[in-house]
Amino acid sequence: MALPTSTFPRYVALAIALACGGVGTAHAQNVTLDEGTFRITVAGRDVGRETFSIKQSGPAANASVNARGSVTIDSAGVAEELSSVLQLTGATLQPTAYNLRAARDQREEQIAGRIVSGRFIAKIVSPTGEELREYLASDRAVLIDRGIVHHYYFLARRMQGESMKIPVIIPRRGQQVTATVQLRGEEEITVGGQRITARHLVVTPAGGEETHLWVDAQSRVLRLEVPALRLDASRTAAPRN
Repeated sequence: MALPTSTFPRYVALAIALACGGVGTAHAQNVTLDEGTFRITVAGRDVGRETFSIKQSGPAANASVNARGSVTIDSAGVAEELSSVLQLTGATLQPTAYNLRAARDQREEQIAGRIVSGRFIAKIVSPTGEELREYLASDRAVLIDRGIVHHYYFLARRMQGESMKIPVIIPRRGQQVTATVQLRGEEEITVGGQRITARHLVVTPAGGEETHLWVDAQSRVLRLEVPALRLDASRTAAPRN
């Protein structure tokens, strides 16, 4: 049945309003959780940069998060480049898939991994050939690969109370370890010329170096320090609110 001519404009207006509302809702569900750049130094000497973005699609209960990063570092006269993509899902941000490309001294290694039924299954391609690895991936584990700072955001999100043991998957080491995380307290630090109140966390992984981490109220990493390596990674600008 045809609509009366006088009624048609109202239906058009309603359709446009509904379409705009739907588009607005979809856009509202695409959120940038964090993005920025870290300046990396060793013993006070500038050795590299890490740029990253962490973006969420969908509501928290069914969230899909992509964390992408690019690291360039030269601490011993040999440049290393890392490109990573970490995928996570759900309200607890469980890691589900991970891809890494690491290039150093004209050698390239690629890791393509996924978490299935409590196991991390990875295909590793290097100049020496292909290799498959499989190892434990505990429930509520976080993935923090070696040399990538922004992954600590997910550990800070997981942290509760003043002390906690958190399983950590480290793909470049090919294993999962347990890290003890302790809250040292709150401190004011300067980031990009701004004073920010930060939580100071101390992360001690089994078989690894003690790492100091400063994060804001939204768990965004502001600074990372590894005293044993004299390594410091600090944001070049404060996070956007």
